[in-house]
Order: sequence, then structure tokens, then C-alpha cells
Amino acid sequence: ETKAVLLENICRKLKPQSVKVRADIEVACTKYEGVDAVKRALKKGLEYTTEAFPIKINLIAPPLYVVTTQTMERPEGVEILTKAVEAIKEDITNAGGVFQMQEAPHVVTDIA
Repeated sequence: ETKAVLLENICRKLKPQSVKVRADIEVACTKYEGVDAVKRALKKGLEYTTEAFPIKINLIAPPLYVVTTQTMERPEGVEILTKAVEAIKEDITNAGGVFQMQEAPHVVTDIA
């Protein structure tokens, strides 16, 4: 019985931990395209979504957005989110909009 409890605890501790990676960005466009340019730029960021790295973009309050992904691989998660944020930046600046990084992509939590 003790062996079974110990084995169960050890297996739980050794299981790979999922982490949440987050970046806070400001995206706005006051040119003619306006909201459409912002939508298009955010969709460019979502193009980096894969099965291993599902990217989500949530609106906090205009023009502040949070880009997140949940994954097992820390460095790759930060890298993918950085690429997505760069794609958003490139697209919105090409449309004459404004991009500002509030917080660079970083690991927020370890999810058990």
C-alpha cells in the first residue's frame, strides 16, 4: 500500500507541467481602415497557431490585447508568441496603425 502511494506521488511529480505564456500588446489604427486593420493584424498573429501551441488573443480594453498560449515547451512557447506578436506589429504598422508592447512574451504560470 505504501509503495502504491509513493509510486502515485512520484508519477504525479514527474509528469510534464503545462505552462501559460502571455504577452500584453496595444494595437490601434486611426487611419481609414481602422478596426478592419486591427482585426487583420490580430488574425495575422493567430496564423501561428498549431496544435501544440494554440494562440488566443483576448481584448482587455481597447486598444489593449492579451496574446496567450498554453504548452508543455517553455522556450518554444515564448518563441512562437514572439513571432506572432512580430507579425501583428508588422501588419498594423504597414496599415498606418500604432503598435506598442506592454509586456514581452513570458511564462506566467505553471499549470498542474
